[in-house]
Amino acid sequence: AERPGDTFLMFEDETFTFGDLEQRVRRIASSLSAFGVKPGDQVGLMMPNHPDHVFLYLALSWLGATIIEFSVHLKRSGLEIQLQDAEPRFLFADSVFAGELVPTIQAVTSLEKIIWFGQDFPRSPLFVPSSAALDNPGADTIAASSDLDRIQTISYTSGTTGKPKGAMLSERWFQVGARNAGLLADIRKTDVLFLWEPFFHLTGWISVLMSLQHGVPIALVERFSGSRCWDQIRRYRATLLHYLGGAMNILLKQPPRQDDHDNPVRVAWGAAAPTQSWLEFERRFKVVVREGYGISEGQ
Repeated sequence: AERPGDTFLMFEDETFTFGDLEQRVRRIASSLSAFGVKPGDQVGLMMPNHPDHVFLYLALSWLGATIIEFSVHLKRSGLEIQLQDAEPRFLFADSVFAGELVPTIQAVTSLEKIIWFGQDFPRSPLFVPSSAALDNPGADTIAASSDLDRIQTISYTSGTTGKPKGAMLSERWFQVGARNAGLLADIRKTDVLFLWEPFFHLTGWISVLMSLQHGVPIALVERFSGSRCWDQIRRYRATLLHYLGGAMNILLKQPPRQDDHDNPVRVAWGAAAPTQSWLEFERRFKVVVREGYGISEGQ
């Protein structure tokens, strides 16, 4: 509302403003409402990093639905466990994941419709093209009543100590988490957030909320690439880089370049940086590393 012409999201050669964001979320929310999505519905997403993913998630949140992100790396058994546990009413899925997803569907009795992104989708009444749910807006839909204790997302743990468990995360969890992450990253009005995390990782949505809280742009890429990361950062003039310990080590393993110092990143913020990697990262890339911790099960 304050700066609708300012950039919200950059992806490849596309740029979306905050005004574009509001218009798209309103239109998609209206279409979803006409399709039958209601407040309190549990809706699954299995989609790659893409602006459409961002707009869909926020439109579902606008309607008061609870969103379950499914890892794009899950295999059939893992998908079946989480789908049976979460019991989503609707599932939005990209056809690129058909090989693992389609064989699991028969075991999930809660699903009413699977909304399919892609040209080829199974011949079944259960599957409908994405246009059926997203391209038919009805009347302008009023946002669901604001309730910070509403369950916004069910996020599944990795399952290292048993079956994955769904953490029930409220909107308050996300808003407070994003506020704290903004303090950790020392976010400023001139910053650009570099977002590479898949959206089944909570930091992806924390970064989106940081953008909304502070009115700063996001540079979104489809996936993390150790060899391309710094060139992507330079392209978008990104100033804040989120890391995990593994990603930091991957970047350090890349062959040294003369322009390693020549990057716009001001702060690298994240968690699980090995001590030696932390020191080497600051020295090699001339950035400040700021470490912090959170937990999905904490409320």
